[in-house]
Amino acid sequence: MTKFCGQVRHSGMAAFALVMLAAVTLLAGMAIPAQAQTYKVLYKYDGPQWLANPLGQLALGRDGNYYGMTTGGSINEIYQMTPEGDETTLWVSPNQFAYGTQCYFGLTLGPDGLFYGPCQDIDQNWDYGSGAIFKYDPSQGQGGFTVLYEFPSLGCSVQPNALTLNTDGSFYGTTQGANCGSAGLGTFFKITPSGTLTTLHTFQGDPNDAAYPSAVTLGSDGNFYGTSTAGGSYNGGTVFKITPKGKVILLYSFENSGTDPYEPAAPMTQGTNGEWYGTTFYGGTYGYGTIFELKGKTLTVLHNFNQTVDTAYPTFPLTLGTDGNFYAHRRPPPWAGTLPRTSSRSPPPKNPSTPPCSVGQRGVGQAAATIWVMDASPAGRCC
Repeated sequence: MTKFCGQVRHSGMAAFALVMLAAVTLLAGMAIPAQAQTYKVLYKYDGPQWLANPLGQLALGRDGNYYGMTTGGSINEIYQMTPEGDETTLWVSPNQFAYGTQCYFGLTLGPDGLFYGPCQDIDQNWDYGSGAIFKYDPSQGQGGFTVLYEFPSLGCSVQPNALTLNTDGSFYGTTQGANCGSAGLGTFFKITPSGTLTTLHTFQGDPNDAAYPSAVTLGSDGNFYGTSTAGGSYNGGTVFKITPKGKVILLYSFENSGTDPYEPAAPMTQGTNGEWYGTTFYGGTYGYGTIFELKGKTLTVLHNFNQTVDTAYPTFPLTLGTDGNFYAHRRPPPWAGTLPRTSSRSPPPKNPSTPPCSVGQRGVGQAAATIWVMDASPAGRCC
């Protein structure tokens, strides 16, 4: 049984993708009794290198199975996973791109039952490009991958993030920009399942706009919510709201001073209470990042990460479960500590000791993953 306090549950990279759907929870409200929770490793990622590093969001298919992606070296894979943990490899990327195909932000289920996602750094010929949006038909196996849209060549990658399906049947997303040409601080776009892309907003950065945004999340009010690692009043990052037509409203600007949290790198998640929850990459009491709640324009830090106790530099979003709790995972060094872009600031010194949450290795040259749970009461204990 999983205890909410006083015990950390570990899982190797093997359990990385689907254990979030089991029992390890980040509580956003009323705690569920520990005896009601169970922990189960559904699948162990071992074998070829590209099977050892599952990244991005899982998508639930219409058939009741889960679909996700793994990456390793210059190869990506799309796989199917049953609720019982039976894995089937459906597609493996061409090993033609020395830098890496970079299709690792996960899949989004479309209105047609197919899956959609972003690729960084490639064009439709698997050469170096500015990025692309793809669709995948699992019924077609290795032949089911199609480049739906290729971003205009700028000699660099605009770094598209994961897509979000809106009620109008189109996908909405952002590019991180990464100082790439006219899209250097990021964009907000809409793309139809047929591949027509419309740029709705180009981010301008501080002091009145975001810069280098994360993926956006559809809110219950029909608007999208996201974070950015820069921009805002203090250039320490933002939480922003953006309408489907591209109007941006900054909800919070991170100050980047003292122990203030700053540079949020993961998407926001809306709790069952209607409030928004997220993480910052830096800041907090120990400098290793925080978990926060944003109520209106008031930000409350719920937890300060401490690498020697729990984790550091979170970049993955909190995932809301059907039970009203949040699920989360992390990766220890060397994976922890890498922003989606090159940070303009020097990170705080990293603790050289091995975090107690680290466990072994699995796969070829891949670090282990750790699943963690936090009691998000005012005490903010990470258990």
